[in-house]
Amino acid sequence: MKEIKILFFMIMCTIANVSFAIEVPSEVANAFKKVFPNVTDAAWSSDEGYYVATFTQDAFETKVWFDAQGNWVMEQIDWQSLSEAPSAIFNAFSQGQYASNEVQDVVKIQYPQQDTLIAILVAMPNEENGYMLLYNERGELIDSNELPNFNNCLGACYMLQTTTDQ
Repeated sequence: MKEIKILFFMIMCTIANVSFAIEVPSEVANAFKKVFPNVTDAAWSSDEGYYVATFTQDAFETKVWFDAQGNWVMEQIDWQSLSEAPSAIFNAFSQGQYASNEVQDVVKIQYPQQDTLIAILVAMPNEENGYMLLYNERGELIDSNELPNFNNCLGACYMLQTTTDQ
């Protein structure tokens, strides 16, 4: 689970070493075209050794991550609003302890051979900290993590990676 959290935060945060207009290996380009044959306007970047295709699908920003061999690693769909999430997620959040706080972002994360996760980033009033809530598709809260210095996402990424390395 820690690896998923780190990968998620690496995605969510703006990493300084992301480069645009990169040359994508043919294995990666072919794998992408096989999965998304109708997408013609993907912008490619690289991050931490992965190739990331960013495009709009069903009016939502979508990012698909591949390794250098063309293996699909993850898909991230940025819903931005809780109203876009399935009713099970909406209802679970609305009845949970964080319901009175401000939702900053809602992201659907799909991995190969793992359950789909829905991450909700919540800001706490009058605090620099926030929370990342991870739900499964049935609306069950499976994890919640405090995000130190929520307004500085790079700091949160660094802190999570540091605590995982110990």
